[in-house]
Amino acid sequence: MTGVVHGGLRDGERAQMAAAGVTPIDLSASLNPYGPHAAVIAAARAAEVDRYPDPRALPLREAYAERLGVRLECVLAGNGSSELIFLAMAALAAGEEGPGAVLIAGPTFGEYAPAAKAAGARSLEVRAAAPAFAVPVDEIVARIAAERPRVTVVCNPNNPTGQGLPASAIEMLTEAALAAGGWLVVDEAYVDFAGDGVSTGPAPGRVVLRTLTKLHAIPGLRVGTALGPAAAIAEMERRQPPWPVSAPAIAASLQALREGGFARESIAAVAVARDGLEAGLRARGFAVPPSRANFVLVPAPGGDGGAFRAALLPSGFVVRDCASFGLPGYVRIAVPRVEQVEPLLAAIDRVREGS
Repeated sequence: MTGVVHGGLRDGERAQMAAAGVTPIDLSASLNPYGPHAAVIAAARAAEVDRYPDPRALPLREAYAERLGVRLECVLAGNGSSELIFLAMAALAAGEEGPGAVLIAGPTFGEYAPAAKAAGARSLEVRAAAPAFAVPVDEIVARIAAERPRVTVVCNPNNPTGQGLPASAIEMLTEAALAAGGWLVVDEAYVDFAGDGVSTGPAPGRVVLRTLTKLHAIPGLRVGTALGPAAAIAEMERRQPPWPVSAPAIAASLQALREGGFARESIAAVAVARDGLEAGLRARGFAVPPSRANFVLVPAPGGDGGAFRAALLPSGFVVRDCASFGLPGYVRIAVPRVEQVEPLLAAIDRVREGS
């Protein structure tokens, strides 16, 4: 167990809302509000569960390699990107004299530090400052040069702040990591929603993590991929148990990769809703950092994210309080469907008026 608390609609809350006749709109998990596609669910249900899947998830790895134009040995599939985070730390933080340090660009996803600890490495952090939460690239480069971490981790776009770095900044961080004899791990869990100029691929000194969970709204199936130099991928795979991805997850993922029209339409709709939500929040005086992801970070009225989250529940909207990110005064709101933006803003107005 990592000890990281993840957000989500709790069973007790769901039961209370049902008893009150309230239908929840769950914006606590940052998933595509238009998914999952019916064909993806049908593929999972049709999978052969009476036989073992491929022990290395090769059908999925082959499909990803072909889609991205990379060699098969540069792709690894895993039980969600969370498993791949732990594998990357175990494989890349090791050194001849034992595990080195892991430098994390925070505030960010809570699994990087536990994964570093599990690998025997110590964690360092460069923390972006409120209210803009701009990723301090120059400071990270300086820390890499000074402390020579074995691994530097950047989430791009970042969770929960939504900040996205251009590919040029990722190249700069990769060069710094290489010069220091280390690796850059880029978690691109939300990159599908980021638009042009953010996504990167594998390169010397760089491993990129991606997932189908967010865009295709299939978190229960646990599918992630790692892209990197063949030697790094081999080291990660060497530490991975066989059968990391189930037959339903492989089948659903292969179908998801075929749903290009659904993906494009969803991304476009989420961008429209995100723009409307950000504009509405800023018009109400919220200092919302610009997001390149499918969520926005919102400072809570009164500085209490947990209380703000609780106050929104009677309206049916479930958001994520950010205490586990080290930001107890904030909530993260996943971008809803376009038609839900105005009702959400109205619910926020009611909470503010009642506070």
